[in-house]
Amino acid sequence: MSGTVASHPFFLTTRVDDVPLDAVLRAHPRLPIPVAQALLFRLCAALQHAHDHGVLHGDVTPANVRVDVHGDVHVKGFAIARDTEYQRIMRTLMTVMTSEYTSPEQCLGRPTSFATDQYAVGAIGYELLTGRPPFVGPSLEVERAHVNDLPAWPGFLRRECPTPLAATVMRMMAKEPNERWPTLRSAMASIARATSGDVDGGQAAVARLVRTTPSTRPVMMVTSSGQMSSDLIGESVNELTISSAPRAKRPVPVASLGVAPRSRAPMLVGGARNLAAEIRSVVARGGGWSRRAVIAAGLLTAATTVALLELLVNAPKI
Repeated sequence: MSGTVASHPFFLTTRVDDVPLDAVLRAHPRLPIPVAQALLFRLCAALQHAHDHGVLHGDVTPANVRVDVHGDVHVKGFAIARDTEYQRIMRTLMTVMTSEYTSPEQCLGRPTSFATDQYAVGAIGYELLTGRPPFVGPSLEVERAHVNDLPAWPGFLRRECPTPLAATVMRMMAKEPNERWPTLRSAMASIARATSGDVDGGQAAVARLVRTTPSTRPVMMVTSSGQMSSDLIGESVNELTISSAPRAKRPVPVASLGVAPRSRAPMLVGGARNLAAEIRSVVARGGGWSRRAVIAAGLLTAATTVALLELLVNAPKI
């Protein structure tokens, strides 16, 4: 349900009984081909719905994809999508996006587009088919590989992978955005034709897998306008979820909602201890300073300066 109060748009959300896709991959690393095909098809459908409303996600990872007990796919994490400048700054200062699913243009700091989301979906599809991301290793090496290298053909890692499905995923991961599918809808058509299996039949298998995957707390999902019982209404949070399930009415465009940007800590939890350890390790190695180490040193210096200034301001005057 959605509406406007005093010129401010609002939406009410329902709770979704689902699990994150990364949990599904951990519990079932070798997904059957029909299941992988159904998941990929519905992930494309969910993001195409966002693209149809002019919304670029920019951070599509298995952790941001959730699968419910009916086999439908939901994409969350749209809070960052509302501000491209915020994305650029955060990408520069810290690892906002998981490098295994980052597009070449993001690695190079170039403008992003709907094709950027398609690359990430292709990388997820690659993992669904093979059981591993296209590239693995340290973040910087993975980013270089996204820019310069081709991943192994999925059929080499899994012989039963249908060639048309492998070709569809590989095109989604083309280095140049204009070499990918024109839209995710085009990729969906190719995915549907890739095997003789029924995509809807695969959805039933997905639902069975979800029921055997350890569950986490439900998240919020954007719903179509209509009546909802009070027990289905939850508080809105700073993230939106778009579902692959069809809707009877046009949902509220995500970009029109006043969603606060997602906040992230610039470093892993641990505060100054982790920053100091980062710097000590560089000094001990005697090597060059990585970007992460430079950021750590800068943050530690800034934190120390602020603490000293606070002491000076709050010190009793003699």
